[in-house]
Amino acid sequence: MEEKRNAMQLSILEQEPAGDVIVRQSEIRLVGKKTRIVTANKRQPLPQIKAFWQQCEADGTLQALRALSPNAQCFVSATDNFGKMEYDYWIAVEADASTPVPEGYGIIETLETNYARFRAEGPACDAVYNLWSWIYRRWFTRGEYKHGISPELELYPFEGRDSETCVTEIRVPVKKIDKKRMKRSQLPMMLPPLGALLGLVIGINMENITAGLLVGFLGGYIGSIVVQHILDEREVDKTGLEERLDAPKKEEEKGEEE
Repeated sequence: MEEKRNAMQLSILEQEPAGDVIVRQSEIRLVGKKTRIVTANKRQPLPQIKAFWQQCEADGTLQALRALSPNAQCFVSATDNFGKMEYDYWIAVEADASTPVPEGYGIIETLETNYARFRAEGPACDAVYNLWSWIYRRWFTRGEYKHGISPELELYPFEGRDSETCVTEIRVPVKKIDKKRMKRSQLPMMLPPLGALLGLVIGINMENITAGLLVGFLGGYIGSIVVQHILDEREVDKTGLEERLDAPKKEEEKGEEE
């Protein structure tokens, strides 16, 4: 499903999608304020996030953001700079390169990559928080996509965020999982235990089980390293070939844009 690109890319899904919505999203520049969310010592993120929204509304930040980028279609929360049980949480708006950055505000940029889009309905912060739980516990565990490296995004309407009918959206950077590669990567992991099993049989026949297990396990371990190296080399060769095949197409597209 392709997303229409315009001056401002970010807008909330108008209706519940029938299936997965994966879009190729260009680089996006966001201007806003951030806070540090800490989850150590059993601290819950949701109260901290709600408090930051309340603070930004009380001190005029939300109003200032709307005035800063009049063409923006929604507020955008972004999460990045993940540490051990803590991360940065932004409240921002989409802004073009000419938009000034006031003192006390900052810039966060997303990469051009694939994003999965998810729609939520209900009081904004609670609905988004519950949707995140479903995404990580149910959607990712299907094994079709893994998390990408661009910032996570949450899209909030300018008004009515506490309404039961409020519609919000989550965008998660994703990368398609190569299931064939996953199956290939399992082969090296199987070799050490298979070697140990074979060594056990040999050890029983030699009446020295310990020596048999040791030799079998070491043989399997060395074999796994060799096999993994061969698979990695083939993957590099395949990637290089794909890049060479895609190069003329990219040059042609670049020429059309110019």
